[in-house]
Amino acid sequence: MNTEEESLHRLYEELLLFKQMLDKDLSRKFYLTIADHINRYNCFLQEINKLSPKIIYQKMDPDVYFLLKKDEERMIKLGIYDQEFSSVLSIIVNRVDFWILHVRNMLHVKGKKFVPDEVYKKLPTPIMKIMDEATGCYEHNYLTACAVMLRKALEDSIYLKFRMTNNVDELYDKNKRRLNLEAMIHKSKELHYINSQLADRLVTIKLFGDVGAHSFRIDLWHEDIDHCIDLIRLALDELFAKNEP
Repeated sequence: MNTEEESLHRLYEELLLFKQMLDKDLSRKFYLTIADHINRYNCFLQEINKLSPKIIYQKMDPDVYFLLKKDEERMIKLGIYDQEFSSVLSIIVNRVDFWILHVRNMLHVKGKKFVPDEVYKKLPTPIMKIMDEATGCYEHNYLTACAVMLRKALEDSIYLKFRMTNNVDELYDKNKRRLNLEAMIHKSKELHYINSQLADRLVTIKLFGDVGAHSFRIDLWHEDIDHCIDLIRLALDELFAKNEP
């Protein structure tokens, strides 16, 4: 790890701690005064500006940049002379959330393989494309999008497996409605496409994919996605790479 990466990692950890303090004070616990928060904010502003000015005002034209600088000056004056504590903190929290996202993106993991080459080359073309997209999301730290793509990879893989073996009717109920993913996993276990031990754990991919698609309150982290990656690799291996008995 080079010096710049070390600095970014340190900055990232410090921003997370700062965000925790801000969240607590927004809940009226008052661990720090507004002046303390603004001083801390300005320290981060200077440090981030040294490391990468693009984090602060990314993809903004000079006019917008100028307006935001004026907005920050106004915010600082509000913090010193105004008693609107929570509104000032909310402005700081929104800016810090933005910084955290971009620092995470700068620290993205490069070159991670989701499946071994010998498994990848045996995947149907639609699943290859989905896995390529999931890998791209992971590499750029778009973890929510990655979780959704892994869920899609699992569901589409099961469907394609049933279609390739002329058993696609098994995936529909008596009213011709397609089964949900959990039921599809169970059917795959019944037909021995996926071993029972693995099948019982694949619901985890559905869980994180559903959270990514439907919950704005929950953040996903690399530890969550890494577990799903291990599971999808095993599932794809069983569905497409193993020789038929």
